Amino acid sequence: SGTGHVLWCNQTELNVLGYTKEEYFGKPIMDFCPDEQDLVLEIFKTLGSGNTIKDVPVRFRTKDGQIRELLIDSNVNWNADGSFRHTRCCIRDDTNRKVR
Repeated sequence: SGTGHVLWCNQTELNVLGYTKEEYFGKPIMDFCPDEQDLVLEIFKTLGSGNTIKDVPVRFRTKDGQIRELLIDSNVNWNADGSFRHTRCCIRDDTNRKVR
């Protein structure tokens, strides 16, 4: 969302992170990557300026407290009037490769 809250994700993302829909949807994304706040804010700025991101590594905290290395591709879905509607993200688990 325009406020950084999770509106929707697929079941695979929920499975990787260990959350239920009720625990994940509607919550600020920052709740799930608390060690990456500066990076997430930079991602929001990049997307808000009309750019896309690809293969950006972000550490997410799972429900049981583990850290998962996820790669994010994202762009913005704009309203007809040109205002920000929401982002669309593709997230891949990269924990075993440790790209960083």
